[in-house]
Amino acid sequence: MVLLQCSVHNCIHNNSNYCNLNQITIGGSNTYQPDGTNCENFINKSSALTNSISINTPYSNVNCKAEQCIYNKKLKCTANSIDISGYTSSTSEETLCATFQYNPN
Repeated sequence: MVLLQCSVHNCIHNNSNYCNLNQITIGGSNTYQPDGTNCENFINKSSALTNSISINTPYSNVNCKAEQCIYNKKLKCTANSIDISGYTSSTSEETLCATFQYNPN
């Protein structure tokens, strides 16, 4: 599992900068930079009901479609920790994996 910090405060899954989900998916299959990635599990708080019974944990399993990232091994993230950014995001496309690093190989 990966230490996942999330600064996307508009996401329904965000609870004190941790994600309530124990598994997320990072999109961005054809990107070479962080702003081409996104958290596919983002749901805007203003468009959904909140879950009052939630367990936040700093660790999540991270599936990763950003195949050009140095941490992507067989579509799984192998970084020790990642940061999902997009403080005022209103859509999934406005979020990003700030930990993404391009692998030129």
